[in-house]
Amino acid sequence: MTEKAAVIGASGYVGRYLLSALGPRGIGTGHARADNLIPFDIAADPVQRLVDAAGGRLSHVFLAGGATNPERCARAPGATRIINVANTIRVMKEAMDKGATPVFLSTDYVFRGDAGGYREAGTPDPTTEYGRQKAEVEAWMKDSDQSWIIARLSKVVGLELDAQSVIGQWAAEMNAGKPTRSADDQIFSPAWAQDIGRALAALADGGQTGVWHVAGPAPVSRYDLARLLVDEIARVNPSARIDLSPCKLNDIGFAETRPLKTWLNTEKLQAFLPWKFRTMQDLCAEAARRYFT
Repeated sequence: MTEKAAVIGASGYVGRYLLSALGPRGIGTGHARADNLIPFDIAADPVQRLVDAAGGRLSHVFLAGGATNPERCARAPGATRIINVANTIRVMKEAMDKGATPVFLSTDYVFRGDAGGYREAGTPDPTTEYGRQKAEVEAWMKDSDQSWIIARLSKVVGLELDAQSVIGQWAAEMNAGKPTRSADDQIFSPAWAQDIGRALAALADGGQTGVWHVAGPAPVSRYDLARLLVDEIARVNPSARIDLSPCKLNDIGFAETRPLKTWLNTEKLQAFLPWKFRTMQDLCAEAARRYFT
């Protein structure tokens, strides 16, 4: 009997692609939106519920849910810390006790963001509440003598017309004739959500452990990524009129100063995977064809 892998937060943007990548061995949970998913409250429900749903054989528990908005963490640090630290550690400890390997989705925000090119062995030095919460869980995991995976993500992108997918969000704004402002001083490692899901599943299926940077191989500024989309739109629809302008990230008015140069070194992941992440140009070209022709 094949061991199952549970995705906590399978209704989220990364979670749903991860669940798809796991195929028939994946079981997904949801809380606020639990349609076709196993109801699971990270604050109260035992991991045994997931083991039972897996038929008693559970290899991995992916922590893909939680309070993932940095602004929410900055404005409600106490409430989000309960979710992102206390409840998360409780679930991971229970998973370890059941013989499952926890896979914690962390963030490039665990780094200061003044240099970029961070490697897996780099020392976390977060400047935001969100980053501090993630770094605290990372530290707990590293102190454990059990198997675990820390997967640090950067910017997750996609083509869907919603605020989570970035490229799709920009395409919607541009198609509606709305002005788009994008920070030219924030440099990250964007990756397609589907590639992230596939890579996470591959790490689990390959029996990997430790810290991994699961992000795109090419650093780019937010503005240059938006500019790439504009260039691809111009190829398919020269008459399109796009209002794109640069700005500074921390002029937007966040509750905290955000780190700017957080791009991750992904050589370790690229050496492990037998396939390559989809390029941002390819994604932008598809978005242009899909929404502007």
